[in-house]
Amino acid sequence: VEYIDSVTSITNFKDLVGTADTLETRPLVPDEIPESREELERIRERALSNRAIVNNLVSENGRIASLVLQIFDVTMGKEAAKKADNLMDRRITAEVRRILDEEGLEHAHIAGMAFVRAQMAEMMGQDFKRFLPPTFIFVFLLLVVMFRTVLGVFLPIFTVTLSVAWTLALVALSGKTLTVISTALPPLVLVSTIGDAIHFISEYYEDAHHIPDKHQLTIRTFAYVAVPCFLTSVTTMFGYAANYTSPVMPVKEFGIFSALGVGMAYLATMTIIPIALNMARHPQHKKHTGAGAYKEEGFRLYKAVLRGVEQLNLRHRKAAFLGAILIMIFLGSGIAEIHIDTNMISYFKDDSPVKRGFDFIEGKLAGVNTFNVDVRVNDPNQENLLKEPRILRKIEKLQKFLENDPSGAVSQPFSIVDIVKAVNKAMNEDQEEFYKIPETRQAVAQFILLLEMAGDDNAEMLEHWVDYTYTRAKVAARVNTIGSSDMVKLTKRVKKYLEEEFNDEEVHATVTGQVVLFADLVHLLLNGQIYSILLAFSLVAVCMMLVFRSFILGAIAMIPNIIPIVVTLGIMGWSGITLNVATVMISCVALGIAVDGTTHYYTRFKKEFQIDQDYDKAMSRALHSVGPALIFTNVIVIVGFSVVMLSNFKLTFYFGLLMCITMFGALWGDLIVGPIALILFRPKIAREVYTVEKPVDPLSTIPKE
Repeated sequence: VEYIDSVTSITNFKDLVGTADTLETRPLVPDEIPESREELERIRERALSNRAIVNNLVSENGRIASLVLQIFDVTMGKEAAKKADNLMDRRITAEVRRILDEEGLEHAHIAGMAFVRAQMAEMMGQDFKRFLPPTFIFVFLLLVVMFRTVLGVFLPIFTVTLSVAWTLALVALSGKTLTVISTALPPLVLVSTIGDAIHFISEYYEDAHHIPDKHQLTIRTFAYVAVPCFLTSVTTMFGYAANYTSPVMPVKEFGIFSALGVGMAYLATMTIIPIALNMARHPQHKKHTGAGAYKEEGFRLYKAVLRGVEQLNLRHRKAAFLGAILIMIFLGSGIAEIHIDTNMISYFKDDSPVKRGFDFIEGKLAGVNTFNVDVRVNDPNQENLLKEPRILRKIEKLQKFLENDPSGAVSQPFSIVDIVKAVNKAMNEDQEEFYKIPETRQAVAQFILLLEMAGDDNAEMLEHWVDYTYTRAKVAARVNTIGSSDMVKLTKRVKKYLEEEFNDEEVHATVTGQVVLFADLVHLLLNGQIYSILLAFSLVAVCMMLVFRSFILGAIAMIPNIIPIVVTLGIMGWSGITLNVATVMISCVALGIAVDGTTHYYTRFKKEFQIDQDYDKAMSRALHSVGPALIFTNVIVIVGFSVVMLSNFKLTFYFGLLMCITMFGALWGDLIVGPIALILFRPKIAREVYTVEKPVDPLSTIPKE
């Protein structure tokens, strides 16, 4: 099979056979499989008596066998290596499955990270097919309900589709590959940017009732909407882009591409929609269109919701605000309960080939993952020190410590010690009492020399466990698939042991390999999340203060933006949803989306306040003006992320679920808590003069020839 370096199984395992003064390595299973029951039973007994085989290549009861495939290392550049890895994984998996089917072994189980990555790539393709069609169908239906015009439905879908296509094109042009996290890009860009289109068209249809000229109508709408939409897009981009500070590459890539997608959506909205509307007929012939439609008889429920919110904000403002504070305190306390953990296998559904394969192999044999310890001589000039029995016993003691770890996840520790003990046993007529470390350095050296002389393959095998100077050795143990938090605890226990037992002047030892990457990932996730949230919050807060040209008003505007973050993280803590490579982005994404509605409402409130300087009336007018678009936008976002919950991958499912929760929190903050904060704190708002009732057509200023 292409990309496979070697395959190890019971059929090509080399057995050690010793005589009085020589050592031979013979195939455990002959090239011609014996047919006699006696010979097969002898092979079985021989295999089950070999510690290197049991629970590695054969189960303890001899009924399950495994093949270990070693894949070539990819040594090219970083990006090329990533592409090669993805291609390699898919080709290897496809070829292995084909061979298994041809041999009648279609029920065989497969495990390993190459298989995991291949399955993830396959599932991402399936998720794309699941995500996009339902999302567009739901968006289409909601736009039909809201606008009931061809342009009102077509233009938002066209501009957002174009934005999604541009975003995916950027991913392709940059040479990046889609990950489990970035599969959420299309629905995220769609639901995050359709708000601008809805606000533009809503304003256009609402103003159509009193602006008869379609050119001036388009210009007036653009002048009224362009700046607020620009501000919402910029703040949303800041929220998303804050994920770029994450040290985890998939999160970093997700942050930058989602931010660029929002930016391109704004450009598409502010160019395509005005041009299309300006070319279309004036909508004055419609009896009811757009945002004003909620006033019609068919929208009683919609109208009742807004009136109910208005009455709550006016008559029960203090109780509602106090209730919000108490809820935030309760949910905020749940943030401390958030558990940081990443276990890729647990994110597959129980009936998936990955989950079944890992559960079966780790249940019947040994763990699929490896835990490595690197043992080194302090003085490189002390060659052959690792042949010293006292050093080998120190390594043997480490292996027993690993095997007896309280997690129960570690098994099959192996090192040069096991090789030396196996040779000792073979040279003493396979007597079990000789499966031990020889007493002298000379005996160890002699056994290793005999092994090297027994075949060239043996020397190559030794190099995998010890270097040729015998100043560096590797201890490798099999580890069951456990969460990163449990892996961190395991790493800490081993590191503590190494500090206590390998702290002499001769040797030292360090934990290496995948386990260290897991441990580092946990800390990187935590630190990156905190930094990303602080950065996103700071950037958005500064933008708000600049937008409203007031420190106080900008600070108050951040209140409804905090709510979805606290709600989402609090529910995560109390419900036991872990903080992992997907959910780690939630806070920044939540802030980026929530700030959209806040900016639109507060901008409208500021304009309405100029009419009579009355906080209560300005709140009501702004609510009925911006409220319809806010509700529809949030409903579309919720529907969009509900579709993400159709994913086969639990990680993506939880991301969609949490984003739905986030949007409910954002709607609560934008319609209730935010408006109440304005009428309770009554920030000073400077008088401004607006002359937009009779806008000047820029074309009229061009001199005629």
